[in-house]
Amino acid sequence: MKDMNNVRTARYYLDKLIEGNERFYHKKNYAEVDISEAMIKSLEEGQNPFATILSCSDSRITPTIIFNQGLGDIFEIRLAGNIISSEALGSIEYGITAVNIPVLMVLGHQGCAAVNVAIEYEKGEGKYQGEIKSILERISPSIKRVKTRVYKDLYQESIIENIGNTLKEILKSSIVTDAIKDGRLIVASAIYNFDGKVEILDVIS
Repeated sequence: MKDMNNVRTARYYLDKLIEGNERFYHKKNYAEVDISEAMIKSLEEGQNPFATILSCSDSRITPTIIFNQGLGDIFEIRLAGNIISSEALGSIEYGITAVNIPVLMVLGHQGCAAVNVAIEYEKGEGKYQGEIKSILERISPSIKRVKTRVYKDLYQESIIENIGNTLKEILKSSIVTDAIKDGRLIVASAIYNFDGKVEILDVIS
């Protein structure tokens, strides 16, 4: 049974992320990050982040900044193409079980180069060696699904499909789903646009 106090707490912190992005997007009431000696010292005692964000490694998207949060607020997991791996999932599960983080977000972004390269890879264009192929092969199923339907923009729709696919893979974890059922965790998927706005795609609670 869900604990409604937990549900309200999780929703409060998701709203805190959204409100932080509104400040970033509108460049209004933007909160300066506290980098005082006292703050830095307090972080030595441990962390208490309120959100785990799995995002792309792209240098233009830094979750703590685009959500206008501070040091110690966001538990960041960053992989090219915002894909899921066993290590990333383990980090998510650690955040839930050991740190009691109430919000989990999968964040993709406009103009994701990893998805664009995966589209080329699907066409048989380009030669990719090493572990780059493992990233592209995780993105490829999303591109294939988009191709099975009528689409207007393969690139943009594949970006969104890939975000959803990562979320779907995460939801195979019983640690994640149990936390949702108990009301301890709220999960969201979102896309960042280069105008600075984060668009929420889905919320699961």
